[in-house]
Amino acid sequence: MSRQPSLKRPPIHEALIDIRCVVPETFSAASIADVASSLGASLGLDVQEVRKVRDAKIGLDSQSTHVTVESSDEMVERVVLKNQSGDRVVQLWADGVTASHLFPYGGWGDLESLSERAFEAWAQLASPIDVRRLAARFINRIGFEGQNVDLDRLFTCAPEVPDGLPDDLFYFTSRVGIQDKSRDLIAWVLLEAAPHLTRGTSGVIVLDIDVVKERRFGSFRFSDLRPHLAAIRDMKNAAFFGAITGEKLKDYE
Repeated sequence: MSRQPSLKRPPIHEALIDIRCVVPETFSAASIADVASSLGASLGLDVQEVRKVRDAKIGLDSQSTHVTVESSDEMVERVVLKNQSGDRVVQLWADGVTASHLFPYGGWGDLESLSERAFEAWAQLASPIDVRRLAARFINRIGFEGQNVDLDRLFTCAPEVPDGLPDDLFYFTSRVGIQDKSRDLIAWVLLEAAPHLTRGTSGVIVLDIDVVKERRFGSFRFSDLRPHLAAIRDMKNAAFFGAITGEKLKDYE
């Protein structure tokens, strides 16, 4: 595993671990909603919210002259559990769990622990058959000062303005997908700046890193998932530390 410096003030706006499973056809998110209060209490998350959706079918009438819309009853999409400050969040879906740290980030160990406790509580209800997808996503907000910032001082992969054009860049977005076949991982790396992220003489550039592993894992025990999560974290770190210049990293040490 590669080794990177430890940052005291990482620029993480949100970090999450997402686990999705194959579940029995009879299980639904409504089963979670029924026990949301006790489940939240067991995780130390005392704010519960049940998100619901409707299925809509759009078609034509028998004469094909009018559009028809059929709407089903509301169905529970997911249960959202939060702490009082709202910076620790668990989303319980019909097919899995998403555990999040919003700012301030508490470290990988705390995030993984929250994910483990949430997943084990969910699994007792869902009785999953297998895990089919693991992912970790880290959304970083890279701040800068000044209106004419030199992006090459912030990023090793900054966009280039074509020759002959002014350097007054007000928007850019770049998204690349990288495959690590040896570890069966895919990383999506998004770098984006937009006018609404800039305020006066300062601004923010988003570095969004999403690392995914999709397969049938042959287990739904969290202990069996740890080595895969470690590999996901390693690739996430490689993407982050590879994208940020050493000069900019000093701001977070």
